[in-house]
Amino acid sequence: MCQIRIVLKRDNQEEVLLENVASLKVTDEGILVHALFEEPQCIREVTIDSVDFLENKLTLIKKGMK
Repeated sequence: MCQIRIVLKRDNQEEVLLENVASLKVTDEGILVHALFEEPQCIREVTIDSVDFLENKLTLIKKGMK
């Protein structure tokens, strides 16, 4: 299975937001994610920083941060 883990990067720390994410969609409101066995949820005020396919990890940062 190829689910991905979503983490939020803040102050050089990573906080795991969701595990077992099967799909995501970038919308005007935020990033809509679908995790296995969970209701879809929208993560707001973030942007994608990086995607690591080998680690199955998507890293997000707050909008306006680098």
